[in-house]
Amino acid sequence: MSPAVCQWLADWSAPAPARAESKAKADADSHGAALALPAPNAFIATDFELVCSREALAHVLRVIGYERLGDLIGIAAAAHQGWSANLFTLSSDMFPKQAVGSVVGIGGMFGAIGGMVISPLVGYILQTTGNYVTIFIIAGSAYLVALLIIHLLAPKLEPVKIDYEQSI
Repeated sequence: MSPAVCQWLADWSAPAPARAESKAKADADSHGAALALPAPNAFIATDFELVCSREALAHVLRVIGYERLGDLIGIAAAAHQGWSANLFTLSSDMFPKQAVGSVVGIGGMFGAIGGMVISPLVGYILQTTGNYVTIFIIAGSAYLVALLIIHLLAPKLEPVKIDYEQSI
């Protein structure tokens, strides 16, 4: 359901009915990235010293209310699903079918390298600072950093044209 919600948001914000598909996908990615931010940042918005403690959780629940916690988690989970669904289709939309497998494989390799790098970094940050503030800031801004990288590498999100005759 969340990809449909993100697509609806993109269509709703469209200035004209004849909107390009890549522009709608970029808007859906932007909405998904922005909506996913409240979940990791809910704990750091109140008090930097009490992050991930019982006191911080109690404070957040007092501010937003117990009945709204599920809404916050639901919005963040739906936004993440919308983000990932659009991200999974990005390679098949931009690259010819002969290159999609290679592009997805290269993306998976960089994702695995990122996981290998971030794991010891999280341990080091947690051991050094003793709290999760920096970790939640990194996790919360990962969506916007990824969106920035996507738009730097492919600003118009146009399909890539590969001449296979010359590449052989």
